[in-house]
Amino acid sequence: MRRGIRRAMPLVVVLLSGLALAGAAPVTRSAPPAALLAAPAATGYRLGYTSTEQPALRVAIPGQSARPLLTGDDRGDADLDADTRAGMLVWVSRRAADAPADPGGDLYLRRPGSGIARLTSGPGADSQPALSPDGRRVAFVSDRGGSADLWLVVTDGSTPRRLTDHPGEDIGPSWSPDSTRIMFSSTRDDPAGDLYVLDVASGRTTRLTSDPGADTQPAWSPDGTRIAFTTTRFAPADGSGAATEVVTMPATGGPVTRVVPAPWDSAQPAWAPDSRRIAFVSTRFDNAGDVYLLDRGTVTPVAASELAERHPVWQANEVIFTGTEVEPSTDVWTADSNGQDRRDRTVRPGYDETGPAFTADGTRLAYSAEQPAGGARIVVADGDGRNPRMLAPPGTQVGDEDTDPTWSPDGTAIAFTRRPAGRSLPTRILVARAADGHLLGQLPVPHHLAAQDTEPAWSPDGTRIAISRTATRRQSIVDPTLVDQPSLPGREFTVTTRVRTPAVPPRPDIVFLVDNTGSMAAPGEDGSSVIEQLKARIPEVIDSVRADQPDAHFALATFGGQGDPRLYDPRLALTDVDADIQAAVDTLEADSGYGTENWFYALRQIARNDRIGFRTDSSRIVVLISDTYSIDQTTPTGEQITRESLGDELVGAGISLIGVPITGAGGELGLNYDGIAESLAQQTGGRLTPNSQPGQLIPAIKDAIRSLTLTVTPVVEHCDDGLDVTFTPNPARVPAGEPAVFQELVTVASGATPGAVLRCVLRFDVNAPQPGLDSRQDLVVRVAHPDHPFVRVDDVTVAAEGTDGTVVQYQASAVDAAGRPLIPRCEPASGSRFPIGQTVVTCTAVDSAGRSWQDVATITVLDKDGGGTRIWVVRIAAATPDAVSFGDQIDVSARVSEPCRARTGDRGPAWSPDSTALAFTDGGRLATLCVVTADGTNARTPLSAVDQADRPAADPAWAPDGSRIAVALSLPGPGLAAACDCTMPSSIVTVPSGGGPATTVIRHVGYQPVYQTLPVPDLSLTVSVGGQPGYVGGDSMPVTYTVRNTSRQPASNAWLSLALPPALLPAVSMDSRCDAATGLCRLGTLGIGDQQVVNVVLPARAATAQAVTGRLTATVGEGTPTTRFAQAPLLVLAPTLVVEPRIGPPGFVTKAVGTNFPPGATVRLRWDVGITATPNTVVVQPDGTFQVQVLILRKDPLGPRYLGAVRVTGGSRFGPVRTEQPFLVVPRALDPPNFHERR
Repeated sequence: MRRGIRRAMPLVVVLLSGLALAGAAPVTRSAPPAALLAAPAATGYRLGYTSTEQPALRVAIPGQSARPLLTGDDRGDADLDADTRAGMLVWVSRRAADAPADPGGDLYLRRPGSGIARLTSGPGADSQPALSPDGRRVAFVSDRGGSADLWLVVTDGSTPRRLTDHPGEDIGPSWSPDSTRIMFSSTRDDPAGDLYVLDVASGRTTRLTSDPGADTQPAWSPDGTRIAFTTTRFAPADGSGAATEVVTMPATGGPVTRVVPAPWDSAQPAWAPDSRRIAFVSTRFDNAGDVYLLDRGTVTPVAASELAERHPVWQANEVIFTGTEVEPSTDVWTADSNGQDRRDRTVRPGYDETGPAFTADGTRLAYSAEQPAGGARIVVADGDGRNPRMLAPPGTQVGDEDTDPTWSPDGTAIAFTRRPAGRSLPTRILVARAADGHLLGQLPVPHHLAAQDTEPAWSPDGTRIAISRTATRRQSIVDPTLVDQPSLPGREFTVTTRVRTPAVPPRPDIVFLVDNTGSMAAPGEDGSSVIEQLKARIPEVIDSVRADQPDAHFALATFGGQGDPRLYDPRLALTDVDADIQAAVDTLEADSGYGTENWFYALRQIARNDRIGFRTDSSRIVVLISDTYSIDQTTPTGEQITRESLGDELVGAGISLIGVPITGAGGELGLNYDGIAESLAQQTGGRLTPNSQPGQLIPAIKDAIRSLTLTVTPVVEHCDDGLDVTFTPNPARVPAGEPAVFQELVTVASGATPGAVLRCVLRFDVNAPQPGLDSRQDLVVRVAHPDHPFVRVDDVTVAAEGTDGTVVQYQASAVDAAGRPLIPRCEPASGSRFPIGQTVVTCTAVDSAGRSWQDVATITVLDKDGGGTRIWVVRIAAATPDAVSFGDQIDVSARVSEPCRARTGDRGPAWSPDSTALAFTDGGRLATLCVVTADGTNARTPLSAVDQADRPAADPAWAPDGSRIAVALSLPGPGLAAACDCTMPSSIVTVPSGGGPATTVIRHVGYQPVYQTLPVPDLSLTVSVGGQPGYVGGDSMPVTYTVRNTSRQPASNAWLSLALPPALLPAVSMDSRCDAATGLCRLGTLGIGDQQVVNVVLPARAATAQAVTGRLTATVGEGTPTTRFAQAPLLVLAPTLVVEPRIGPPGFVTKAVGTNFPPGATVRLRWDVGITATPNTVVVQPDGTFQVQVLILRKDPLGPRYLGAVRVTGGSRFGPVRTEQPFLVVPRALDPPNFHERR
């Protein structure tokens, strides 16, 4: 996911938006460079992308600069498609504060001298408003009735009424000057579109044009004499000229007049009040569209910036148009193949939607949506962005960032990147079921790597997923990190594991405990004192420790003698600030006048963490520096501290004691005079250094810290049932820097199922669990069958000989059930050349009875230069509706050669439609577009250096027909370096996949391109299920079957056969054309362009996960009967509630656990007997679960009771839920062990 790149874009786009061209002189632009020419629009697909563009209404007097039309509260989050009459303004606006919010936008009206009013609301997209000349009514286009039709609303805001009702598309309304008729474009008789006139009073419609070309976007002249409209009837067949052209004709029909001079393309005409001038939109110099003025054959610009301008309309002598601004957040947009007809598909102002991905048939869209509480979720919607539904697989946490969705070819699953909340764990690729978010699998990282995986791309043939992997060689302290071998049920085997330990204990917290009595300032035989040595050389100790453990912390404490008010004086709590450590040491003066030394009390207080600040999971070390034993062993209150109790407290606190005896100063008897210092050091895994002169103090401390005894403790984090592991020794105690060696006894249960794969995750803690330390071992046991051959092949790791990998020899063995040797057959065979990465070998043996068994091993080939970000291809080993598993993982970048050779910054893999090639961006000096075959060979760069123009490339996407590749390029031009020291992809270009001139399709506001396949003209059937997932007892679920005849011939004898989940029958309601008993619906004849919708409403009466299907049969033209199938997943969940434990006395606190509840719902819990304590509500987590404590009041009655749950607010509705098993309130004499009670 390239989110950081997106955030840099707005600054540059704003700079460019100031380049608008406006002038009265005729246009004399020279031809644009090749990279800016619009490509012929493809009809088979649209281009999706992420964008910061925001439609905004602007106004300009021809020849002057444009300015915003709306200001202050009048502005919405997106404003577009305006019309104006009699001083009134009507337009489409999207506003985050609107309730209910409408992603398609609603109509707003502003009257002179008053505020704005909302005219429409509710479902569907409202667009293309047209004010009647008398200012009383607004005609507009809406699909709220199921198809695009004309609707009418009075400007006082009354309920809209439908003007047309036809399966064809009725769009582009334009009023007659007398406000009695509306001209519009429709596909009801011709799929290309013709012009019609509607008499508003009678509803009578008259066809005005019938040319084979498309006639659209009519505009009635103010004097009522002529019609201007957009047509394709003059478009050259070879695509060499203008595809669309504005023409005029008499208002009653007749011959057309071409009014815009060649070579201008033109569309969206708008008459000036004088009925002479026409404003129009052209893509001659900008494929996004600019607004121009036509006056007596002369064309002059009105608004021609490098961003999109469109939909002009006149207000006196000014032109209002929809321009483009930049918003802080991003939406998912689509455009036609040359960047026109742009549509915002997500419309969620204030939040980011990124990373669009479409199903292979283009009917569904997935994207990443930023969440108000933090993080991001994958959202699945219809292909036009409607009916969005969030995926939150089990285990999803608030703050998890899910990005980069990619669909499986059949549209049933989505792979995506998850960056866990807090970013303490690496990013991973998850695969979830699209219907309900069920987690199907997680792509594993090869055991020899530490990696962040992002940007998955599912191959069109469904066999592989390409990813971007940022990896380094794994630095584990455990060898081996993976144990994978077969075993028979009831058998055991031993694994030898070595755990490397550091020379200095990990995460050390070192406390210097210094004798503060006067003898410590006395010079020894070498002429120096302890205090002088500490002050001068303490940095040596710090540097020595930090060379191995950079996160070391240090503290300083002193002790005195009996009666000293500073008997224990913690002078500096643990810190990693060297200056503070030195400053604390510099305060040492050895000025205690109390000579009966007592370090027993000081050690006990340190063990109790008295003003020391030990960190969690640190290695705790106390360096005791003194020239005498603890003569006094009492507390300030006279309590005796025994040697045994002191040792136990030090061990309990996890402290290792280093005793540093000083000799030759003041005639003291020595630190270990009574042997206690040495015994405490031994008990705690510490050291007693040799007697030292003060000048030998610092070396003695450094050596002692590096010779401590470390404790390595094996921990079983998880083991599957049927697998058990024990360790010898447990724990292991070894000198720092020496390996700990364990014998792991692995036992497979006698009842283990043959064919099962059992797993354990083991961890080896050095002193204490260390966050971030790689100390895990994965244990995999493949259970063999006692009566079948026993096959074994072990993993092999080798270094690559070159970019094409290396030849690997491995050993495989097999015996039959009687122990007789068999010859296994392995694929790939031993002696094969294995590519860089990880390849799975499968070995199979067959005994004399024909019984077979197999074992697998992993051949890992290491690349000596394997760091950085690279493209990997991962094979899907198996896929079922409930699980996905993975096999070979190949480093494709390792094999890429010139001209794509960086191999350390390769990102954004995209598959060719035939799954034989990959496109990605090669992160060398300048990220460029690279194409290779799927194994990394045959590298080439389709994008020329001239077209790239020093613009870094990102986010490639392959067109469905394989002819072109779309890629995002950052902004070029002067001022870039001054504006931002960063890379900013902002334009999307397409280039022939075989190389050739590039074409800019989205300028300055687009990245993350992706293609959406459009349906071909045909007989089609789609089915969708709303309200998913449903919840038992909740809202009914609408099932919509849509039948379309987009072929060029009528379809007769059309029947639709429905297959619905039996558990949800009978339906709440069913279309009147359908027989509820048989599920057959008679549709009759479908005319050209006809659409019929069949609606069924199913109750959420039972839990089910099943597809609803439909089969359409019809005869197209005079051909044979044609059959079309469609299906959609349907999921109804049953919320469940349990209490754990289920027995306790009055005053007991139990735990209520809910699963399969609607995320975000507020649920009220209530006992059916007794009183329920408040608060008794809980909010369901994103994964549909909750856990909350529930109290049984102390005066509640005894006996069984059930806990119930009902929805209060939020989330989807569900029926009342009750625990299946009762909670039993028992007398206090029958208390279960270890219960919790709230008083």
